[in-house]
Amino acid sequence: MLNDLLAFLPSYLYYQFVKLQEKRVGYKLVFPNFPGHWIDGCMIFDMSPIWKKYGLMLMV
Repeated sequence: MLNDLLAFLPSYLYYQFVKLQEKRVGYKLVFPNFPGHWIDGCMIFDMSPIWKKYGLMLMV
């Protein structure tokens, strides 16, 4: 319980920072046709190195 309280503010602030960055960049991913067993979730993490490793990164 104490860990939750201590982690709340930094995680909330980081979440807000990421949302501002998304707005600044101007992108939004939409996946409309997932199967019923798909678990909808949110992950805030820079996936660029992984995407680049597998050739999925679009360089502009």
